[in-house]
Amino acid sequence: MFKGVYPAVVTPFHSEGKSLNLEAFTKHIEWLVKSGVSGLVIMGSTGEAPFLTREERVSLLKTARERLGDRVKIIAGTGAPSLKETVVYSRDAEKVGVDALLVITPYYYKHSQERLTEYYRELAGKVDTPILLYSFPQMAGVRIEPTTVDKLIDGEKIVGIKDSSGDMQAFIEMIRLVDGRGSLITGSARLSIPALIMGGSGLILSLANLLPNTFSRIYKYVIDGDLDKALQLYWTMYPVLDAVEKGKIPVIKYLLNKMGFDVGPPRMPLKLPSSVDDENKLLRIIHKIENI
Repeated sequence: MFKGVYPAVVTPFHSEGKSLNLEAFTKHIEWLVKSGVSGLVIMGSTGEAPFLTREERVSLLKTARERLGDRVKIIAGTGAPSLKETVVYSRDAEKVGVDALLVITPYYYKHSQERLTEYYRELAGKVDTPILLYSFPQMAGVRIEPTTVDKLIDGEKIVGIKDSSGDMQAFIEMIRLVDGRGSLITGSARLSIPALIMGGSGLILSLANLLPNTFSRIYKYVIDGDLDKALQLYWTMYPVLDAVEKGKIPVIKYLLNKMGFDVGPPRMPLKLPSSVDDENKLLRIIHKIENI
């Protein structure tokens, strides 16, 4: 089972996004781990995975594994538009020794639930590492329905799902159907507390790049039943959540750069903003609650 908080790690680039900045990557992931997270998701949507070459993907995973050892779990995003490409990325990740593969629905074309079921089962037959399904319909164009999740999760090869749909009703239905057979993880920071209260296993969040300690504490407070403390932290960090959801990856990178992590710009066609509304307020909130 995958439980706890997993930042969806940004991919640092040198100026103009031309090459990986592995020094900045190492600094950032070391800080995340020291902040108490359970693991890292590398090359997810926040990591600009569609923009990375095969060689860059391997380099990031090797750097993380060699630097962190077995201190935390490493989940590799390996999904691609075709099964063939997904298998290549997944086998590369297996050679590095990751703990799970996060596989988004094949994007660009819209596939039926039957085709998604066949796709994931065929992939599971070609790799040995546990698979986490990844449903992000706003980006990929298709969602994994709760009944499909129920069919696919077997607790051995396909062990759970990251659901970034933001649909709490669907998430609750997954919890009911799966009934403890796998890890049900939300990718929505807005739904972090209700998802955990209803029985979700953990959080995979882009916002945890900025607030790893905060979400680790929110997770612990909810699991321990201290909802007052969880909600207090949630509402304190809410302005940061709101700003990041409006600006997404560019705003996360902008704020990380201001925090001294030198993650650089995103790759084109994404672009850093020239400024962020209430930047000083956001940075004060991050500093305050990350250092409580």
